[in-house]
Amino acid sequence: MDLPARIGKYELLEFLGGGMSHVYRAKDTVLGRTVALKILTEAGVTDQEAKAGILLEARMASNIQHDHIISVYDFGEES
Repeated sequence: MDLPARIGKYELLEFLGGGMSHVYRAKDTVLGRTVALKILTEAGVTDQEAKAGILLEARMASNIQHDHIISVYDFGEES
């Protein structure tokens, strides 16, 4: 993906890495904060187990508050 790019309210600034998903440094253009944005790859989108896994990961991480763990602020599906 050519950067910068925009997905919904997020402006993707830098590719950070990934496997079945790609992680980007991005800006939440509504709240004006820098976030890490995880996006499933095309292979991940078609894999129902991967989709379920990323939802479970988001749910679990959203219940944790720790200085060394990234907080989950949003989860959604964009077509």
